[in-house]
Amino acid sequence: KEVNHPATPLTITRSLRGFDQTRGAFSIVITNHLPEEVDCWYMESVPWIIKPYLSSLKVENIRPLQETSGSSHTQSTSFNVLDIGRVVYHPPKTGDRTSPTLLEIPLTLPSRSVIQLSFEFEKMFLKYTEHPPDAQRGWDLPGGVLTPISTDPSVPSRLPRMYTPPLLADLATPDFSMPYNVILLSGSLLALLFGMTFNMLTRRFVLVPSS
Repeated sequence: KEVNHPATPLTITRSLRGFDQTRGAFSIVITNHLPEEVDCWYMESVPWIIKPYLSSLKVENIRPLQETSGSSHTQSTSFNVLDIGRVVYHPPKTGDRTSPTLLEIPLTLPSRSVIQLSFEFEKMFLKYTEHPPDAQRGWDLPGGVLTPISTDPSVPSRLPRMYTPPLLADLATPDFSMPYNVILLSGSLLALLFGMTFNMLTRRFVLVPSS
């Protein structure tokens, strides 16, 4: 039976939480507008500058979707949304500062509901040579991918794959203007000393007789 919905079947938003330059958290909100459950996978490819904590992965909230008419569909908060046993987690090797972390989360979205996932992370401390030229701008974090799947493996899902917009992470950044200030001060002092020394070595002192 085909049902027309005023909104897209699934919507997803992702945001960063935390205001310091050492730790933070991802907050993912997924809304299911369909009158049926949806199985899906949520994938994150996190750059090496972010170290996620898998132990902090949790479902923070499950609430019913508020309908336009004012009525709501009741949904039990005990619904098993996250299957932690099937989570795929591939961190980079120790000392590898190039490979990203791959995180794949299996989810079962209740019908007409909104779920909120979150997991914490730690921001790496970079060497001064690892910062990009526009270090004050921050680092781009690739968007997450939500892939609906069909309960029957032989039948492809009729729902499209969805992508979240990229985010901007603020990492601890040194003051790159300090080397410039040191060069200016050192150059000024060297020029002053060289000028005084050169002036004393090359100047001829002549005794002028009084008239």
